[in-house]
Amino acid sequence: MAIDREKVLQAAQKYAEKKKYDKAVIEYQRLVAADPNDARTLLKIGDLQTKMGTYPDAIATYEGVGRLYAQQGFALKAIAVYKQIRELIAKHAPTLDERYGHITPKLAELYEQLGLVSDALAALDEVATRFQRQQRDAEAIAVCQKIVQLDPSNPLPHLRLAEALSRTRDLDGAVSSFKAASTLLMQIGRRDDAVKVLERLLHHKTDLEQARLCAELYLERGQPQDGMLALAKLQLCFQADPRNLDTLGLLSRAFNVIGQAAKSIEVQKEMARVARDSDQRDLFREIATRLLQLAPHDDVVQRLAGQAMPERVQAYVPPPQATAPPPAPPAPPVPQPAAAQFAQTAIGGGQAWPLAAPPEEVEDSGSYESADEYAEEPSPSPSPSPSPSPSPSRPRRRSRSRRRRRTCPSFWRAPRLSAACASTPRRSRRSWQPSSSSPAPSRSTRRCATSTSRTTGSTTPCRRCSSSRA
Repeated sequence: MAIDREKVLQAAQKYAEKKKYDKAVIEYQRLVAADPNDARTLLKIGDLQTKMGTYPDAIATYEGVGRLYAQQGFALKAIAVYKQIRELIAKHAPTLDERYGHITPKLAELYEQLGLVSDALAALDEVATRFQRQQRDAEAIAVCQKIVQLDPSNPLPHLRLAEALSRTRDLDGAVSSFKAASTLLMQIGRRDDAVKVLERLLHHKTDLEQARLCAELYLERGQPQDGMLALAKLQLCFQADPRNLDTLGLLSRAFNVIGQAAKSIEVQKEMARVARDSDQRDLFREIATRLLQLAPHDDVVQRLAGQAMPERVQAYVPPPQATAPPPAPPAPPVPQPAAAQFAQTAIGGGQAWPLAAPPEEVEDSGSYESADEYAEEPSPSPSPSPSPSPSPSRPRRRSRSRRRRRTCPSFWRAPRLSAACASTPRRSRRSWQPSSSSPAPSRSTRRCATSTSRTTGSTTPCRRCSSSRA
């Protein structure tokens, strides 16, 4: 039954102006029933339902509108409607998020049709995140593959795809995605991240090529523990193929990094043998030249160098090793004076020639004589003989007083002070006062200078104190 379209539209507008939205919706639905592809009428119904607060009905109506726009080729209009649906779900009906989860992939498709790659990637990334959160790995893999197709130069989608494939036990696919991600990271200079991706790859599968690449990245980075980490990776490669020149070259570098130069030279020797056996003459010559610089005196190195370049080794003369200089000849004897020769001859011949003999030991009586007794027995002192003038050819002789002190027995055994001074207490020697019993000692009686002959041992009275002690 045909209806009067203009009359129905006027009635719906009057109800909407009077805010009778429910009656207006009924009138618009009569028009949609007559023409189901009338997207404009459906859009008005959705707006009235939103004003009424019936959000589930409004979302369902808007979805139909978006589908119609997309089918009719109005991509921009469809995108606007789908965005409006997402806003309503986020603000008023979050419980409907799972039910209308297909809206975001449709948005991504529309973005892709319009060439809006960044918006499409953002929408697909949101979808992939939701699938991974819900552990829907199969669907997440499909979305990640689509992201990789849209943005193949970005390593992040490859990593997400690799992790999704790893969770589904697709090891070959995961290794391939990890390899692509590491290659892209190295191309943009993010080598530390590439090392982490390679470690993740080797955790899934032992790939010798990727293990060598990981070891090379460790050696280029040069951190304290990178040498040992590189050796761990190279050990796998060496066990699989011990004659691989790439592996041996990286092993030599690793040993140098950890400070084992001797092992590095041994590895290079093995490299030279492998190059010789595989008839790689240029490489063999290069390795032999390097070994000659590192260990020129090594027998194996010289033999390998002779095989690599015989014409150079024949003309090669190794530098002389550093040797100790020969001992210097003994210096000629220095002529000694006649007096020194005579003294050596006398001592060597066993003669007793006391140049400075100690004074004889005398027995101490234990009592001291007073200054009066010295005065009662005066003895004429012999007149002092004039001392000869010193000869210019001989050193100056000691003074007579110093010789008396060294030869006088009282210098060694007897007290240096006179009897009067010695009888006083130690504290009062410097502050001595004269008395009637003990007169003050004179300057000449303070020290006894009895002389003793060196040859005969007889004593001579001292000229000062006139004492003679045997």
